[in-house]
Amino acid sequence: MEQVPDTDYLIGGGWGNSIQWTRPEQFNGELTYDSRFDCHGWQRNIPEEGDSLKAEMERSWLILEFVSVRRCGDPPDMFFAAVKPVRQIMKDNA
Repeated sequence: MEQVPDTDYLIGGGWGNSIQWTRPEQFNGELTYDSRFDCHGWQRNIPEEGDSLKAEMERSWLILEFVSVRRCGDPPDMFFAAVKPVRQIMKDNA
């Protein structure tokens, strides 16, 4: 099985330290490396463009890159972002 790399951030988390998909239905189409997905979150250290994000999907792991990040002023730890896939690692049991 291919090793799933460590990334700067993970989808999920808990109160005050999480990243979530803004529109879960955005995954209903075909995944391409031109795809863009919206997420939002609350982090002490807000992601920057170029940072990496790991998401566990049903049959694979997705490694994504932040391509845009918009900070919110209130609350100061909230952000909205767009990410693009850079790598997909299939699970052995897929």
